[in-house]
Order: sequence, then structure tokens, then C-alpha cells
Amino acid sequence: MSSTITASGVSITPALIDGYKSSRESRNVVHDILGSNVPAITLRSAGTRTGTLTALFETLAEAKSLEDVLSSADVLQFADTDNDELLMDFVVDGDITVELEDGTRALWLVEFDFQEVA
Repeated sequence: MSSTITASGVSITPALIDGYKSSRESRNVVHDILGSNVPAITLRSAGTRTGTLTALFETLAEAKSLEDVLSSADVLQFADTDNDELLMDFVVDGDITVELEDGTRALWLVEFDFQEVA
């Protein structure tokens, strides 16, 4: 399994994707009607994915290189060779965190919030 995060021709390949969590807002609207037990429903397609991704690196320099790419004002792409369904263009929407991994105290984690874009 190989995952890459790419922006402006720069590709970063973490040693491992240590965490991936996404959600999509349904965007359906339920209207309660006074005097009725049946609501009026407006159906809408779900929004794009939002979530958090965590990448594991063997060195701080590699982790900082991803932090630099994520900090740019750019649309990025996430791809995974084992899961084509995860392919997405995204922007960072929230925090970018770099931290020393607790278990080994030798590896580095980069965690960031994302918003998929069309």
C-alpha cells in the first residue's frame, strides 16, 4: 500500500497512513408541518467528504515537508494505491498538527483536517 499527497508537482509519500476518518453531510431538509404527523422532505445529494487524515513519517524532516505542502495555498490530491475510492482533491480546513508518536518516541505524525473539493 502506498499513499501520496500531491500539490503543485510536489509529492509526499508517508511511511503509513495511520488514520483516516471522513464524513459527508446529508443536506436533506426535514420540514415539520404544524398539525401533521408527516414532515415535508426536501431531498438533496450529500456534500463532499470532510474529515481528518494522519500520516506517519520516519523523520521530522519528512513530516515537516508534508506540513509545508499542507500550509501552501493550494488544492492538494490524496491517492492510495490499494483504495482507488479514496482518491480526492482537497484543501486543508482546520488544524495541521505535527507530533512525536507516543509508542516509539522515534516516529512522527502529521494530522490535518480536510475538505474535499470538486
